[in-house]
Order: sequence, then structure tokens, then C-alpha cells
Amino acid sequence: MTDLNQPLTDNAQPALPPSVQALVDSISAEPGMSPEKAALLLEQSGISAEDLAPWQRFEHPAQDCYGRTMIHDGGSFELMLMSWLPGDMSAIHDHGYTMWGAVRIYGQAEHAVFEEREGRLSTRERCIFPPDSIVAVTHELVHQMGNIDQEPFVSLHLYGSQERERDVTADSRIFELDEGRIQITTGGAFFLLPESQVSDASKVVKGDFPTWMRHNCELLRRMRCIRSAGGRGGLQVREERLLREFNSIDTWQALRQELQLRLPRLTEEQQLGYIASLGQELVSATRLFSELHAEGCFDPSPEVLQLIGEIAGMLENADFVSRIAGE
Repeated sequence: MTDLNQPLTDNAQPALPPSVQALVDSISAEPGMSPEKAALLLEQSGISAEDLAPWQRFEHPAQDCYGRTMIHDGGSFELMLMSWLPGDMSAIHDHGYTMWGAVRIYGQAEHAVFEEREGRLSTRERCIFPPDSIVAVTHELVHQMGNIDQEPFVSLHLYGSQERERDVTADSRIFELDEGRIQITTGGAFFLLPESQVSDASKVVKGDFPTWMRHNCELLRRMRCIRSAGGRGGLQVREERLLREFNSIDTWQALRQELQLRLPRLTEEQQLGYIASLGQELVSATRLFSELHAEGCFDPSPEVLQLIGEIAGMLENADFVSRIAGE
């Protein structure tokens, strides 16, 4: 795995374009940075994708979920460029010591926001951002983003903290839901981090079913990418376990039970969010299952297909949804 958290060497480090230098100067001169101020400065900067071309890394290794290059390290803030090929997707993560920041997206990106409560992670929202969208970053933000389009794009990431003089994104958390743990890293928000890049993995976490399912789907997609590139070995056992879980009646019966028993105990807002999230993630999962089946890697049993169909039918049943919501 390439260490992309460091700037390019002095000889290779490009000069900052005027638009980027102006942004750096504006941040350095601003005593009261906030997520809202960071988003405003990014919007006002007028930085184009062409300005950022020297830092593009679309040729990133398959085990890295996206290209990651430091543009400027200002000590209390960092400016980085992420390069996204079609299919690239980050792991679910936060931003360590970051207290404020913003992301400018130069393509069509999928973006999801999560909520962690009492050791359980749930999806609050998953949506598509059009090109040139700007997302504010708070200390509490747990999110995931990626490229589900057919064209590569880059995104400009600004992270900062008034409380630190260096390494503002250090000790970021990666939510590894298939293993039920949180990894602490100073590297990228990648799936399948090598142990050398993980400083701690002792904290336990669980995902609700939609969040767990999407994590596992994206993990399988990254494993396929690594395998097709002839990359890192030793993934077969974990990949086979994920496929067994998806092809287990117990897995889908647990989802049906969650719908019938746990969902009614949530607030109405949480219920609607859960149902919307589950519908989205079922679409993503069945698309992956079809791709894997075509490759001869996955052959779902008739019983599993029937259960998935029944669950999809429940989500489309207005009476069921109304009953869950107590209407």
C-alpha cells in the first residue's frame, strides 16, 4: 500500500497555482475557522480541477480505495486531493482530530452520512452530489464517499483544527463492520488496511443491517478489484466468509426480524431513514450479487432469493410501512 499521506518530494512538489495559494493565505489569515467558513472559502476560491491536475493520482494501487495526495500541509490544516476512478469507494470513517473542514467535489459522487450511538452505526442518508458540490466537515462527521459514475473525478479536501499544530487528520476511525471493530489509523480511509497502518483496533462496533450490508458489498467490490489487479493474497478466507453470510438464510431472517421487532421501537424519523436506507442498499447488493453470479463466484440459494423478495415486498407494502410507523 502506497503512503500517500506525505507531500511529494521537494523536487517533485509542484508550485501552488494562484487560486490554491490564495485559499491557503485566506485560511492562514482567518482566526476563527469553522465548517461553514471552510465551505465558504472553498466556494469562493474558484479552484478548478485543472488547477489540481499536478496532484491527480488516478493510477493508485488497487488496494488503495482512491488516490490520495497532500497538496499543502499548513500544520493546523491540511489540503489534500483525492482521485476517484469509477467504482472507487472509501471505507466508512471520520477525520481524527479535525474540528473543521470542507470537501469540494469535481464530479458526480455518492455520499453517505452515518450516526454512531451506543456502539451501533446506522445510515442517516445516502445521496448523489452533482459536480461542484461542497460538503462541510465537522468533528462529528462519520461518512463515506465514492464514484459510482462512469467517469473519473477529483475532490479537494480541507481539514483543520485550532487545537493542533500538526497531523490534524491523525487517529481517524475506520468502521470495519464485517469484523465488528473500529480501526485507528493516520493513513487513508481504505478497506483492508494492513496492520502496520492500524494503531488500535480494540473498540467494538456493530452496524444496523443496511449499513452492515453496504459495508460488506463495498468490501467485496474492493477485494474483486485487488484480485483482478493480481494484488495482495490472503483475502480468500475473508471473501468466502462474506459470501457465505450473504447466502445464509439466517442472515436474511435476521433482517426480517429486525424489520418486525426492532424497527417499531425507533422514532418515526429513524424508521423512515432505515426503510429508505434498506431499499437503497438492497438495490446495491442485488446488483453485486448479479455481477458475482455472472463471474461464477456466487450462487444464491432459492431460499435466500425468496427471502430477499419477501423483504423487498414488505418495503413496498404501504400497509406494512404504516403499521411500523404506528399510523
